[in-house]
Amino acid sequence: MTNDGVDELRRCCGGAGYSQWSLLPELFAVAAQMPTIEGDTVVMASQNSRYLFNQIAKNKVSTGLFTYLNDLDAFC
Repeated sequence: MTNDGVDELRRCCGGAGYSQWSLLPELFAVAAQMPTIEGDTVVMASQNSRYLFNQIAKNKVSTGLFTYLNDLDAFC
């Protein structure tokens, strides 16, 4: 809803709404949803979670950001 409001405001200002001077393009960029390249974020989240659950089921050691998954027993 915020994105639509900022976009409508920007268009109502005419050419000045597209100018960096108005700060509306910056506000629009902040309010806009993150673009995805592979598709809907729901699909990507489900693919990532499926991969992680499969890694846990196979007792494979996770690396990088997911090293905390190696100690799930300590948290559960």
